[in-house]
Amino acid sequence: MMMYQQGFAGFRVVAAAIGDFTARVTALLLCSAAAVAAGDLSGSDALAGYAPALSNQPLPELQRLQDVSRQQQWAHLLHYRYHPYSLSWRSQNDSRAFFISPDAPDMRGPQQLLTELAADVTAFQNLQWDNPNDSAQCRFPARYHWVKEQFPELTWQDLSCPDFNEWAGKIDADSLTLIFPASHINSPSSMYGHTLIRMDRADPASSKLLAFSVNFAANADPDDNELVFSAKGLGGGYPGVATVMRYHEKTREYQHMEYRNVWEFPLLLNKPEVEQFVRHIWEVQGTEFDYYFFDENCSYRVLAFIDAASERSDAARHFNFTAIPVDTIRELEAEGLIESADFRPSAATLMTQMIDYAGPEVVRRAVSLVDESLDPQADFPALLEQQLSGLDKLEQARMLELAYQYARYTAIKKKQNGPAIRNATLGILGARSELGGLEPYPPLDKIPARDDQGHGSRRVSLAGGSVSGQGKQQQYAGLSFRPAYHDLVDPAYGFVPGSQIVMGQMDFRWQQSSSIQLQHFTAINVRSLSARDELFRPISWEVDAGFERRLDSHKMGGYLDIGFGGTWQTSVGNPWLLAKASLDWGGFNGVNWGMAVGPELGWYFQGDVIQSRILARWQPELLGRSVNKRLLEGELAWSQDVRWQMRFGVARELEDKQALTTVSMTSNWYF
Repeated sequence: MMMYQQGFAGFRVVAAAIGDFTARVTALLLCSAAAVAAGDLSGSDALAGYAPALSNQPLPELQRLQDVSRQQQWAHLLHYRYHPYSLSWRSQNDSRAFFISPDAPDMRGPQQLLTELAADVTAFQNLQWDNPNDSAQCRFPARYHWVKEQFPELTWQDLSCPDFNEWAGKIDADSLTLIFPASHINSPSSMYGHTLIRMDRADPASSKLLAFSVNFAANADPDDNELVFSAKGLGGGYPGVATVMRYHEKTREYQHMEYRNVWEFPLLLNKPEVEQFVRHIWEVQGTEFDYYFFDENCSYRVLAFIDAASERSDAARHFNFTAIPVDTIRELEAEGLIESADFRPSAATLMTQMIDYAGPEVVRRAVSLVDESLDPQADFPALLEQQLSGLDKLEQARMLELAYQYARYTAIKKKQNGPAIRNATLGILGARSELGGLEPYPPLDKIPARDDQGHGSRRVSLAGGSVSGQGKQQQYAGLSFRPAYHDLVDPAYGFVPGSQIVMGQMDFRWQQSSSIQLQHFTAINVRSLSARDELFRPISWEVDAGFERRLDSHKMGGYLDIGFGGTWQTSVGNPWLLAKASLDWGGFNGVNWGMAVGPELGWYFQGDVIQSRILARWQPELLGRSVNKRLLEGELAWSQDVRWQMRFGVARELEDKQALTTVSMTSNWYF
């Protein structure tokens, strides 16, 4: 970073030197405002006679500059994209240091592209530098490489770039791999998954962990808690930055990656495209972009980096509003840039298979060995001898390997990384080595489905049914749209079992006695119902917020539900129990708010073809409205394809003496 800042300190000399030139460009462009607004500058020849401030050779005519500045690849190199909220085209890079022209950062539309291109062509021909590392060629090697190819009629003299050459040589990239750690429901920034790029060397014997990786993430304040981090991430409160580090450093920094399955997608980029990718990453290091969880996030920016490296790629163009990681992977597949994937199981996945083979007694001993070793006063050799006693050689090997994996889990997830656990880990490895090359567990035989092979992130639903209550029964038709992402009864293939993330869902209903109405709006509903087993004891939880039509007044009102509890695994599905608190406001007759607490008992089953859910909730009011709320509902779904599902539902809702029964049949399409 210091080298980057020093380079730009010298680089300001060029910016000042060409300032007069770019100012003239800008003035003439502004005089053609109507043409610029239409995206067409072809009618202006006002720059035809311009002369460069730093070069003795004539520069291209204005028309030639205009034609080149309109090329898609130039826009990609500048991260020039349509901004849907400001309704303008502009570079998404927010750092003035990313531009050579001092005027370009403040511009919008085609003039930004043209002004920056004119400044770049001029600056790339300046060879008068005390330190060549400060030159435009060395600071923007990807742009320089591309501009040279577009203007072969000019005479170009390459400068030596010691700092860049040393950096690129250390990376030594021959190919690129897209890394996708699967979704992590308990982390707000990773609940949809995460993507980064690993730059692999040509030598197949070289360690992948020692390769360098490119990661884009929010430059967050380390003192911010998860709540503050979530709020700022949603609202763009952090700048986004690209960082380059060893892959093993990234996995260590991102500790819970060890407990998330990882998919590795080799990118089908040729050697020149890989080299251009490395050049471009050099350019964006130390600069800032906006960062938003839902659109300008890690996965979106990775696509933009790939677009800047390959003229074959325009993968980021479809992600103006949301960029869900699995959707960006699907887009790269559609672009023909990936066609296969390698699976790296998490430690949790490996331990789950070990539990299946080891048996209850071996599992119990492995857990006891590690847990009792956490006591600093524990006699580890005695504990080890006790747990190995009575087991045959195969069972001993199974117990020790499971204990080793569980010790790693304890050190990372439970933050028990003191001398006691380190000594126990070494002791376990030593005991295992004494048993020789025995293979106690078979290779992983259950590779989960890839996240990108599951159903599409968006869903449109058509429903029909009946509503009965207070002696009346009416037929209704419903239309629903959900921009993201997955619920418990959706096709489960490719998704984390027990996970639910629903955002922005709108449910419209037409009944015989009323016009079309918004029945329910789900702002966010996140459920984590991961089942407990012998090793893992995850806490189940839910956050649900939105607006719904009230039972008594039929008006819209807001709600916020929060719950915590547990989920258990059985052979016929997973039951859960949550303690829930609910806050309701608006839309009621009489007292217009209420807070309730109570239990929620549920059960879900996620099969390949059949999915089902049953839920019962009782919440007596604690404050505000004096109403007992009860709900009993169930859903049964059938799907043989991740693109479509048929779902049957029944719900019985009661508030004191008022009751409403809804029966529905729904057809869901995923895309």
